[in-house]
Amino acid sequence: MPRAAYNPSRRRFLIAGATIAGGLTVGLALDSLTDRLGDPTLVPVRDGQLALNAWLKIDRHGVVTVMVPRAEMGQGTHTALSMLVAEELDADWSRVRVENAPVERVYGNVAIIQSSLGTPAETDGLLLHLARAGLGKFAALVGVQVTGGSSSVRDAWTPMRIAGATARAMLVNVAAERWNLLPTQLITRNGGVEFPPEKRIADFGTLVAAAAEAGLPTDVRLKARADWRLIGNSPPRVDAVAKGNGAAIFGLDVRAPELLYAAVRQLGLPGDKVSVADTRNALSNPGVKKIVPIASGVAVVADSFWRASKAAQSIQLKLQSAANFDDVSLDAAIDTALSAAEATSYEARGDAMTVLGDGTETHAALYRVPYLAHACMEPMNCTVKVTASACELWLGHQAPSLVTDAAADQLGLSEDAITLHQTFLGGGFGRRVELDVVGIAIEVGRAMPGQTVQVIWSREEDIQHDMYRPAAAAQMRGAIAADGLPVALYHRLTSSSVVRSFMSRLNASLAPETEEPANAEGMSARPYAIEHVSIEHVPLELPVPVGFWRSIGFSQNGFFYEAFLDELAGLAGRDPFAYRQDLLRSQPRHLRVLNTAARAAGWEPNSSAPKGFGRGIALVESFGSIVAQVLELELVAPDAVKLLRVICAIDCGTVVHPDQVRAQMESSITFGLSAALFGKINFQAGQVQQSNFHDYPVMRMQQMPQIDVLIVDSIAEPGGVGEPGTPPIAPALVNALYSATGKRFRELPLIGEHLRLVSDH
Repeated sequence: MPRAAYNPSRRRFLIAGATIAGGLTVGLALDSLTDRLGDPTLVPVRDGQLALNAWLKIDRHGVVTVMVPRAEMGQGTHTALSMLVAEELDADWSRVRVENAPVERVYGNVAIIQSSLGTPAETDGLLLHLARAGLGKFAALVGVQVTGGSSSVRDAWTPMRIAGATARAMLVNVAAERWNLLPTQLITRNGGVEFPPEKRIADFGTLVAAAAEAGLPTDVRLKARADWRLIGNSPPRVDAVAKGNGAAIFGLDVRAPELLYAAVRQLGLPGDKVSVADTRNALSNPGVKKIVPIASGVAVVADSFWRASKAAQSIQLKLQSAANFDDVSLDAAIDTALSAAEATSYEARGDAMTVLGDGTETHAALYRVPYLAHACMEPMNCTVKVTASACELWLGHQAPSLVTDAAADQLGLSEDAITLHQTFLGGGFGRRVELDVVGIAIEVGRAMPGQTVQVIWSREEDIQHDMYRPAAAAQMRGAIAADGLPVALYHRLTSSSVVRSFMSRLNASLAPETEEPANAEGMSARPYAIEHVSIEHVPLELPVPVGFWRSIGFSQNGFFYEAFLDELAGLAGRDPFAYRQDLLRSQPRHLRVLNTAARAAGWEPNSSAPKGFGRGIALVESFGSIVAQVLELELVAPDAVKLLRVICAIDCGTVVHPDQVRAQMESSITFGLSAALFGKINFQAGQVQQSNFHDYPVMRMQQMPQIDVLIVDSIAEPGGVGEPGTPPIAPALVNALYSATGKRFRELPLIGEHLRLVSDH
């Protein structure tokens, strides 16, 4: 079925509006859920497969293939989403397969655009309901396929179950007609339709042809929770075997006949002028085919990556830095922002400034975090083949619809002329939603028409030309009452806007003029009972490109808030756990998560810890989930610390695959510890100073604490799990350090001249 004509630039304009608005309402209600079933002709079929809707197809042997529209980057999305279909279909899990869905609007991520409202999932009200409904309708119209914001299961929860249930009803109707029975007399189980009284069984494979010819059923019902057989259990991951035996194809695994390789060498920041001084030595190297100028440097094409890389390093590049940005410039910008007269208010509850100035006992602290790279295990790469009339791309990307849009724009082709082969991603964390690697690859492909070229960034290029998590600072002030509980909080934040930076890279004219909720997420709308709160933000206009980083604003703002809350507890002479209990009395769901983590750690309110032992607690709600963490450590010397254990409790609503929830908590804790302990990007004369894991370290196995994950039972709709484990770990860590040392740590990273991390090995 041919696609409707669509202007990619128009789609990006619509994305911009939805991303920044959070309030752009297109209609008053979501379309009928069945509208998201899509046209089965969108699904590519082979070897006797037949599609019953846009989400699944079945072959004559009863093998069910689920079309998954979200990237698999280690988080288990392919497994969780296929479970939703298989559960409602009653498929035999051993005969379930997964394919990446094509780039089509029906697979657009509605939940991620709805979440741009920046309001906690539990908040209710007519206006909020209408706004979410309008954004949902809008998101379905735009159809952006993107994996991020811990939204994959949240977005798929209804449409993919509806798809499975609809297909099940179609198969049952066919069997009922064939056996001259009523559909209500039949059951489905393990990939077949059964009539139990006579032990009749028809495999899905024998029914699918007739079902594909039948119309959509009029009565489709989702299973009751009590009837679930897959959801809530942990069947084997669908990608486990391929990743275990090496058959899984990542971007770097792509091979083609007569494949060429390109190494990229870049200098400076966006807007800097880079010129090539001399390429003669590079061109004389064995195997070198071509040198392709790009805006930020050069790409060298050769018959092997090693030869391309060696030749690229021999090229003399000259940098004229437009901003000459360095760490001193950053410090000055932060100081100016924190003292600026004007700021954007994100929360103004009560009258915080009056209370803070009326003689109540107050406390102030300044917190800072640096720029951070993503450092995905698989460096950036893209394989490309460009001809006069078409373009083929092979890569793992978090936003395939943006890739095809951008490629069509860059080459002046229609979207139908762009073919994207989506691979597994060796880590994403927000880095692989960017289009820079795609743009460079297309430039290289255009210079080598008709040839397939794999463009690879070295680890150094990857770290030195990232879209970084913003450097940020927070000036915090709090006032406590006679009982020690906070009555007023004032938080002034400053950082560059991630959404503005990202949108300006899509199209400079689309960058939002107003600030968006991501700047204050993790600070505003916190669950604690504090009467007077003021949260405001001052943007930093700096030349460093910033982007989405695992848990986005929650990662730094959760640190600021939860660490400062501990300071207020200390000022009041209160136990940090008991302090939070008192502030969460009207939030039973949050309180249950907090208590689960603390009690699993053996933390009794107001109990003392042995000398040299530290423990810290933090709680952050993000992406529809609530996570509390307790970190335990040992001070083995005045300047040396050993991490012992992290106890993590999560309420993520209904759990689809418990083992994946635990794995994602472990992963996000490791990611957050790496950043809190080691992560920092420095600038000098417009150049990043870090280059590889020797000066941008990540946690090693022997440094890791034991991690215990507790999943709190919940019947709420699913929340996210890929990111919510990261925000609480940094504050839990600094709170534990205070417990052990009596010192407040307000600036990250922690490991340096004043503190060492030791391990058992």
